[in-house]
Amino acid sequence: MRKLLVQNGRVVVADVPGAGHPGEHELKVRVVASAVSSGTESAVILSAGLNLKKYAYQWRKIIQTLRDQGVLSLMRKIEERWSKTHPIGYSAAGIVLACGSEARGFAPGDLVAASGSQFAHHAEEILVSSRLCARVPPTVSPEEAATVTLGAIAINAVRQAGVSLGESVAIVGLGALGQLIAQIAQASGGTVIGLDPDQTRLKFAEERGWIRHAASPNDDAPEKISRWTGGLGADQVIIAAHAPENNELLALAVRLARKRGRVTIVGNVKTDVPRELLYEKDVSINIAVAYGPGRYDQAYETKGVDYPANYVRWTAARNMDCYLDLIAQKTISVAPLIQATYPIERAQEAYAESGNAKPRPLMTLLHYNGSVEAPGGLTEQKRPMEPAPVKIKNKKIRIGIIGAGQFTAGTHIPIIKEFSDVMEIAWICNKHAERALQLAKREGARATASYEDVLNDPSVDLVLIGTRHNLHARLAQEAAGRSKAVFLEKPMATTLDDLENLENAAGRHPGLFHVGFNRRFSPLSIRLKNYLNQMPKPWIINYRVAAEVLPAGHWVLTEEGGGRAIGELCHMIDLVSFLLQNGDGALPEPIGVQARSAATAQYHLTDHMTVNLVYPGGCNANIVYSASRSKDLGKEYIEILSPSGRLRLDDFRMLEVSQDSRAMVKESMDRPNKGLKEQWAALADYLLGRRPAVPMTFEGAAGVTRITFLVDQLLKENA
Repeated sequence: MRKLLVQNGRVVVADVPGAGHPGEHELKVRVVASAVSSGTESAVILSAGLNLKKYAYQWRKIIQTLRDQGVLSLMRKIEERWSKTHPIGYSAAGIVLACGSEARGFAPGDLVAASGSQFAHHAEEILVSSRLCARVPPTVSPEEAATVTLGAIAINAVRQAGVSLGESVAIVGLGALGQLIAQIAQASGGTVIGLDPDQTRLKFAEERGWIRHAASPNDDAPEKISRWTGGLGADQVIIAAHAPENNELLALAVRLARKRGRVTIVGNVKTDVPRELLYEKDVSINIAVAYGPGRYDQAYETKGVDYPANYVRWTAARNMDCYLDLIAQKTISVAPLIQATYPIERAQEAYAESGNAKPRPLMTLLHYNGSVEAPGGLTEQKRPMEPAPVKIKNKKIRIGIIGAGQFTAGTHIPIIKEFSDVMEIAWICNKHAERALQLAKREGARATASYEDVLNDPSVDLVLIGTRHNLHARLAQEAAGRSKAVFLEKPMATTLDDLENLENAAGRHPGLFHVGFNRRFSPLSIRLKNYLNQMPKPWIINYRVAAEVLPAGHWVLTEEGGGRAIGELCHMIDLVSFLLQNGDGALPEPIGVQARSAATAQYHLTDHMTVNLVYPGGCNANIVYSASRSKDLGKEYIEILSPSGRLRLDDFRMLEVSQDSRAMVKESMDRPNKGLKEQWAALADYLLGRRPAVPMTFEGAAGVTRITFLVDQLLKENA
């Protein structure tokens, strides 16, 4: 395999043997992406070269060696030191290939983020302590997860500083670490002031609203901060700069702080400060060590000994989990910081640019290609149908709507309007022209009764298809053939022939293809999955749906709609698949499916049905769907049983988690949130280049649709 090594102050891409079997507390990981830290790693590379030079000029030692051991021995020592190599890298993300016998909470196929300079190297395979790994939430891309070490350092810095609501926080140094600290301090309630000599970095943070004020770290800075803080000075000063030879930076930080304020050192800076200055200000100075408690503790890192959460709430691993959750919840934004990516074979170029380019990229990633043979004979590869990047032709995503029924008009259009800074409606098409005209006038769009007008407009970036179900697949095929990004409301298709034709079209015209399975984007669904991933299997999922009664002959129950198994149950099957999804993005396929209708003569076959899905690994899902909803009953209720606890999600409004003897966790929202707005946000982020990974895969949506076809067939056979 390929691995980056430092030799004599240079980075080399070496061909080395693959990682071996993991130790009992280790994971073997196939790396997807790793993050280059220009500050920390440049220092390692530089020191490797400097140490060699320092050795070469230690004349006394050289002379002594010559006397005692002779010329040949001296030459061997110099050659050994000259050829010595060191692995490099400390932050990565990838797929678990194998787990040690005591590596609890992980399984092959999981997408994990990994930390540690002795573990998370720039290499195609790594062995990493399970205590320095974290499961990656499903809405976080591997590229974002690869920054986990910087993120955990930033979180630990803010925790050590003790930032609280309303405090002023001055951050000295706005590299990648400083930008993350700024966002986290702001999320903690601080008013953030950024200081950096690089005006582009100040502007970068200011434009995104991560800092309230910006200044250069010069002699005028204390006066400016005093003015911005009402004459007090900063409550907190966090040094996030790498300046090991700078003797003035800490003194400046003390001057920036208010009397009895706090200075937290994260970066590598000199700590020589005049006593008079410290005495005058009476500030507290502390150093935030790495990612949090546990780091550099051999019992924690190599023997798997955790610190009890009741006594040490935020260990290194729990800080990593917290960082990934902040990304998943969109509390912080990482994608804009990733400003350069290179394949591993161009690593030397990546390091050269991260150190010398003007301006330097805030963060650089390395990517790793190819496939790895996984346990059980499965081959883990990149997704077979990678969508081609969509080029937005305008400053905003221009949307053409085909099918303007009640749901599109009442739900999708209002959400699109909430994103008016990045989206606009260009066309509204409906078979009833007057309906299209009415909505188009209201939204400032063009109206038509012909979908061809929408597809033929080159300025349209994204087509939203919300027609009757039986038209979905055909319209999506045509939109894909015109190189449009497609948002297809569920279901993808109502027949197997339509689905296969759509799959063929998507293969010929790879582009963004999103299906409206919004429940996987619900904030509480994501929280449910995160909690579930911490519990041992087997998992029993009981999913109850209390749907509304549809009148006889309703279009959903006819060939236009395909019935409720295809047209509505797809939501539930997708959410179950999402909850069971491994970190590699592939949705699990059930190894057993049973379905039976409980409807009597006056009901449609799909009004009342029970579905049982059996998945590998001992997971079982029971879905009970009944058109018998009463007004005091929430529509959807999920209960998941695990050997160590129980999880309950009530109508996407309230989540309860009971695990072992721990206190019950309750999370709630003011109203049910099924992820409709979050779905659009993820879609916009991808189209605008803010998110490296697509919100969901075509293959996953097609797999869910095939299961609904099987369920529909079984219902008819067992009727």
